[in-house]
Amino acid sequence: MKESLSDLLNIIVDLCREEFGRNSILIRGAIAKGEFNKIPAVELKNLQKQLIVGDAYVKAYGMEDSFKSIGVRLSDEVYQDVENALINCDIVEESVENDKYYVKTGADFNVVYRPNGTATAKTQMQSDSRLFWTMEDDSLIPTLYKNEVIAYQSENTQLTDITLERFKDIGYSIGLYGGVMSSDGYIDYNIQSQIVENCSAYDILYNAPSKQIRLATINDEPVTDDMLDSSGTIKGLDQNGTYDIGFYSGTKYMTATMSADVHFYQSYEISQIEKAGTTKNGYLAIPMPEDAKSGYYMMNGSGLYRYYAFEKNTENVETVDMNEPFYETEEEKIAAYSQQYMVSVQTKTTNVAFNMEYDTEEYEDDEIKCILVSPDGTTYNLVPQNGTASIELAEVIAGRWTINVLPKDLIVKDIKAESTAATADSSTETKSFYIGEDDENIQFYAQYEGEGDVWGIVENESGESQELDVDTQNHELTTTYSYLAAGTYTMTIYHYKDTKIGEMGYQVDTDNEEHEIITIGD
Repeated sequence: MKESLSDLLNIIVDLCREEFGRNSILIRGAIAKGEFNKIPAVELKNLQKQLIVGDAYVKAYGMEDSFKSIGVRLSDEVYQDVENALINCDIVEESVENDKYYVKTGADFNVVYRPNGTATAKTQMQSDSRLFWTMEDDSLIPTLYKNEVIAYQSENTQLTDITLERFKDIGYSIGLYGGVMSSDGYIDYNIQSQIVENCSAYDILYNAPSKQIRLATINDEPVTDDMLDSSGTIKGLDQNGTYDIGFYSGTKYMTATMSADVHFYQSYEISQIEKAGTTKNGYLAIPMPEDAKSGYYMMNGSGLYRYYAFEKNTENVETVDMNEPFYETEEEKIAAYSQQYMVSVQTKTTNVAFNMEYDTEEYEDDEIKCILVSPDGTTYNLVPQNGTASIELAEVIAGRWTINVLPKDLIVKDIKAESTAATADSSTETKSFYIGEDDENIQFYAQYEGEGDVWGIVENESGESQELDVDTQNHELTTTYSYLAAGTYTMTIYHYKDTKIGEMGYQVDTDNEEHEIITIGD
């Protein structure tokens, strides 16, 4: 049956392409499945009398007549047979239906493919736990090339705020995911929720005495934390390679040979496409971003497709790095996913609590991330709980701190930073300066007396700040702007009572000033 169906599909594809190539004819048709019962052709107006056909023909005839797009329509039964048989064929799946995403290549529409996995819906927040996996169905992932589009048909005339989730190819492994390294040196899995069905590991472990599995050894080597990637899968295994696994099922120790027969894809990066473009052909056209990297993508939680950032047949696909990162730094990556809030810390301060209050109606606490980034790039996680995410740091440096909040549409009620340290023995001096026009090589300075600790910053109207350098020998704080835009600048000095702040001002930094030398000839 598989061979017959595959042959039929290939004949149809060849016929469609030949007619288009030779005669520029775009064929419309349908394939249905049914019993070959005798039906008098007299009931069909467009057929000759006494012709005997089967009910599958009648179904296909009716489908084709109602199908107004170009392509070959499959009935639900036929499409399911194609999918179950893992037939790789460039053919339209059913009709181009509403609210489905298709890879459009020329006149072909190929529905995006949804493998099994934990990435079950659209998300605005990247998570290492979001996975897809394939076994023999890799070939069902359609391919999109640069300057081709994703087609989307809907009753809505517009599609905005399109989420593009990229997945990293993390290779092959035994069919376990979500594992954690225990303190006593084992990798723990729950077989009820952390195993891929129908793989070699499933056949062995699902019938084990306990659903709590602890991996102890791989090929007689004790497991280590380095064997586990961020998705909780065993990394570094060869495709379809066999491995001797030692494990505990409950308290019973067992050994078994398992195959690395599962291909895993892990959520990697998230970006946004503002809107889709309209066409006269009944669908919206969504191009990939111009700077998108080659890789595996899912659009609005629809299904997976592979993308090559070049036109078809212009490069060798075998040599393409499908995991090349789009974001060069972790800061760029975080910023792309989140809404951002800036908190200006005016002085080096101890015992500072950062707090973010949020609405609790739309998202659960475990769906929220709040990442604090210091002026020097250090990151901290605020823990969300019952409408408040917070963290207290023993010491924070002066400057601009960034709070990144995910999801992007989470309603944030308030952001603040407060020192919990006693301030009875400390003081703050503040002075503002208006700079009427742009200038260069301007130094802000503050003089002080005493031997106590002293810090300070200069901040512009946008909240951007520079920390003052402390010269303990000359009792002076300074910072120099090589270029100073016009506007108001505020200098803030933090000090203890055993230190007195003197003159605060700005001047040309003569030590760093450039001089032009003019030589006059004879």
